[in-house]
Amino acid sequence: QIYDIHFGEQMIHDFGPDWRDVAWISTYQRVLRQLLLNCVLYRYFGRADTAQTIGWHEKWDREAKRRIVELGEQGDLRFTAAYIVPNCGRTDPKYVVVCDAIDSIWARSEEIVNQRSWQKQVGILKQCYACGSFMAKEVLLDYILATGIEPDDWQTWTPVGPGGCRGAGRVLTGSLVKL
Repeated sequence: QIYDIHFGEQMIHDFGPDWRDVAWISTYQRVLRQLLLNCVLYRYFGRADTAQTIGWHEKWDREAKRRIVELGEQGDLRFTAAYIVPNCGRTDPKYVVVCDAIDSIWARSEEIVNQRSWQKQVGILKQCYACGSFMAKEVLLDYILATGIEPDDWQTWTPVGPGGCRGAGRVLTGSLVKL
């Protein structure tokens, strides 16, 4: 039998080696969380040069956060101009706010990667600090492309950010109405 681990659920197939090893399943979950973490990091900064400066992170802890803040203090981190990364009304440097957002997302990362539904994943992310509908969609698109794991509701649901809501309101009513 072979076990196909898909968002934390096991589907048994009658071929291949026996991969019921708890250590293997644990490793798989850890790798999915790492992928999500790095998708979050890279998306919040939104620049390839900053992603290269930050590097790959296997976990999010005080040391990882300290390193990001240190890079920010040295002026080594830049943000994309393609979209607005929120400061959540704070006067702290934006990289500090992003680190707090990552704290919140990392705390729920296991729950996120274990969901089979894109809608549920977005819902969880939107409950995290500094993560609205646009950022949740962008992070999860990166994660889906990185993992190749297509959510069950991939063909039937999509997140809509604030721009999409404004556009839908304009198409529906002919004026700028938020739906």
